[in-house]
Amino acid sequence: MMHHLLFCILLFPLFHIVYAREEAFAIAIPASRLQCYFVPVESANHSKLIFDYQVIYGGDLDVNVLVLNPSGSVLMQDVRKSENSHDLDVTQKGDYQVCFDNTFSSLASKTVYFAVQLLNAEGISESEEAFGMAASESYSSLTVAAETLRERLIRLRKQLDAAEHFQSSRRVYETRDRMLMESKLSRVNFWSFINLIAMITVAALQIYMVKSLFEDQSRVGQLLRRTF
Repeated sequence: MMHHLLFCILLFPLFHIVYAREEAFAIAIPASRLQCYFVPVESANHSKLIFDYQVIYGGDLDVNVLVLNPSGSVLMQDVRKSENSHDLDVTQKGDYQVCFDNTFSSLASKTVYFAVQLLNAEGISESEEAFGMAASESYSSLTVAAETLRERLIRLRKQLDAAEHFQSSRRVYETRDRMLMESKLSRVNFWSFINLIAMITVAALQIYMVKSLFEDQSRVGQLLRRTF
């Protein structure tokens, strides 16, 4: 009975807190365009910025990527990459810029998926930190069993967040592969139709030429007999 009571006390704060999740977006970058997005850092506790991106559709599946700190200094730069993951140091508060450069492509637009997550010095996200603080306020005066259960719940939450991130990345791969296959399918269907028309045309032309060889009044037949 005591364990059930402790479990209810631990879970009670979960129904009163809205946690900040990892921010993930899928954006379209037109040809010959540069687009920037801002990541606000308002807390001095944030020391790491986890940044992942992947080009899922368009052209050769590549894009230039640039991340700037609030002072305008370059934190990282990738040139014509399809995907990458970066662990960046956050040294000051303000708006960090994440820029995607597609100016090198004059025709193809790109669809890019990217995710941003802020961590503190211990590698804990804002949602995990809020979870730990809320749980501590609820049962700080309870027994060691409650503390052990709290640690297990926090560890479970970290594992669930990691699993969610992994599933999101797998869905992005699936989306990219599906869009690539659909694009290949349309090309295969188009050229198959062209080849079919060419085969029918050549077959009809061959039948007409062979038939004209056996017709005395046919000008094509006369020309062919004179040639061969």
